[in-house]
Amino acid sequence: MAEQDVSKRIVVRIYVAEHCQACEHTYQVAESIRAHFPQVELHIVDLATTQETIPEEVFATPTYLLNGRVWSLGNPSPEEIATRLGQAVQALTSEGSSSPRPHRRDEEDTAWHR
Repeated sequence: MAEQDVSKRIVVRIYVAEHCQACEHTYQVAESIRAHFPQVELHIVDLATTQETIPEEVFATPTYLLNGRVWSLGNPSPEEIATRLGQAVQALTSEGSSSPRPHRRDEEDTAWHR
């Protein structure tokens, strides 16, 4: 199956490692991204088990890549997620895509960050 043009998608790859204590929280962050930004294609890559080539930019875990570029070293805050992915979604939808807008967060939705 041919891959879709990356400029027409939003892809987040999160690199994790078993020994990484901060990575335990990463799975909650990933679920929040999935819930609030369903148009984002999200992949969690475990460095111990992956068969893919690890980008040289990944030297610590967790590392978040947004469309192939480092977005965050460590888990981003809910505000960083809303800003960065909100901008990416808006840019994508302004190009003529009919993707839905991200869901709004309320105070209860940010509890995963604490």
